Amino acid sequence: MMYGSLLGLAVALLPTEHAAWPVIEPYFSTPAAYQNDFGAYPTLLWNADHGAISTPAEWYAHRQGLRSYWLDIMGQWPAPLTHPAFDLKNPVITPEGITRYEIEIEYTIDARTVGYLLVPPGTGPFPAVVDFWYTPAESVGLAPSSNGSVDFSWQLAKRGFVALAVGGGPGDPERPRVRQPLSFLAYAAGTLYNFLATRVEVDPQRVGVVGHSFGAKWALFAGALNDTFAAVAVSDPDIVWDESHPNANYWEAHYLGYDPALPMQRTEGLVTPTNPRTGAYKILFEGGHDLTELHALIAPRPFFVAGGAEDKIERWRPLNRTVEVYTLLGADRRVGLSTRPLHEVSTDANAQVCAFFEAFLKSDLLPTGYTYDGGWPFDAGMGEYDAGVDAGVDTEDAGTDAGVDADAGESVDGGEADAGSESEPMLGGQLGPAQPRACGCSSSTAGAFAASLVGLVLLLASRRRAR
Repeated sequence: MMYGSLLGLAVALLPTEHAAWPVIEPYFSTPAAYQNDFGAYPTLLWNADHGAISTPAEWYAHRQGLRSYWLDIMGQWPAPLTHPAFDLKNPVITPEGITRYEIEIEYTIDARTVGYLLVPPGTGPFPAVVDFWYTPAESVGLAPSSNGSVDFSWQLAKRGFVALAVGGGPGDPERPRVRQPLSFLAYAAGTLYNFLATRVEVDPQRVGVVGHSFGAKWALFAGALNDTFAAVAVSDPDIVWDESHPNANYWEAHYLGYDPALPMQRTEGLVTPTNPRTGAYKILFEGGHDLTELHALIAPRPFFVAGGAEDKIERWRPLNRTVEVYTLLGADRRVGLSTRPLHEVSTDANAQVCAFFEAFLKSDLLPTGYTYDGGWPFDAGMGEYDAGVDAGVDTEDAGTDAGVDADAGESVDGGEADAGSESEPMLGGQLGPAQPRACGCSSSTAGAFAASLVGLVLLLASRRRAR
């Protein structure tokens, strides 16, 4: 598994010149005015116990501890729901030949959500997206006012993508609540991926995640914390903490500010001395953590920010830190930012998001360095470097049962979680002592192989650029 994943990374880091790439290529280079401008954002290539991170093997070890830390603070996840129950009904074939289903799907053991599934004409397997927005009907083009705006699912289905559009509002249905809402929603997103991975119409290695505003917050956490998503696009969520922006409201109880010790949750609104930070947001913010750490968890997968009133051109400062991680992994031109004046999704921004997914998920070569069943490169070479507690939950097992019938009126019972006990839910806590990770080869052997492969990747990339 390790060697196959590493060779996949070597191929994946070479850009494929899909016809959509020129549309978005200008957004994947830091503008001259922001070159080497990091603002106050610290490097992500630093480990408190080991110092500077200088190799991909060291980064992937650190990454494991980083992900575990965020889940410790926000609430660890139960075992993944690999075969969720669902009902597909009321199929409609549009003039474009797209089949639109209404769907009700189990996205956690105790909760279901509703939305739409769009399947393009043809036999597939197709690339796919999970699309988060308040109103799924707008995502699939059923509201004329959303056309060319938040209808990412519809626009991508016309381009040959399967699209699963779900929605609702901020918060979550978990009662009693044992996880921060954004942690719960990110876990639920992993279940939605698992549903798509079982569909015969879907290529499970080419599933992206997208959202706007609240949906973009959901997509950011989903893409960062679920390794199975192959590309991540977010539209104007506020990609860093910014307490001067009312809409950068990660501090609210319905995102990361829930505190079970409070008889009443904080009043919605900006953080002030009389309305202070609470919950996981308080721990993360005051501990010096920022959403840049989540950006880094996405690496080396393609990551695109369609910025607006919240995420302006100045966001290149934190993204420059993200780019440093991608550069270490040999992944050039994988972080992008476009801007528009308003928060609402413009026609141009919609087209940019669609071009992003086309360029990276409809190319001949996979754009990522992992396989959807969870095989991350360099994992077996972590040895004693491991940066934190292993969460103990395999969230990447996609359960790829290709025998699901896609006929109309389909109803499938599921609800089976992976074998094993549920991780103890937590709303707080700190990293425990570093623990070595078991591996099938010595860390020196794996490290040497990793170093050789990285050299090969960089050589091939330089030759391609020279052409």
